[in-house]
Amino acid sequence: MGDFLDTIPLHALRALEALDKAGIEPDDFWVADKLAVEHPVRQTKLDPVLCCAFGQWFIGIADWI
Repeated sequence: MGDFLDTIPLHALRALEALDKAGIEPDDFWVADKLAVEHPVRQTKLDPVLCCAFGQWFIGIADWI
C-alpha cells in the first residue's frame, strides 16, 4: 500500500476508517491490479483495488481508476 499512499482516493480511505470504527481488523492490506488479474496479456494501464485479508478470505473493499 505504501506505493499508493499519494493516489488512494478518499472513498478508499473512508472504507479503511469504516472497518476501524466497526472494530474489524483485517490481517493485511494491499493494492492489487484488477486488470493484471483479468487480462494479464492486454494490460495497458493500472486498475487498482484496495484489498484486505481475513484469514483465508480476501476481499476488495474499494477500487479506483
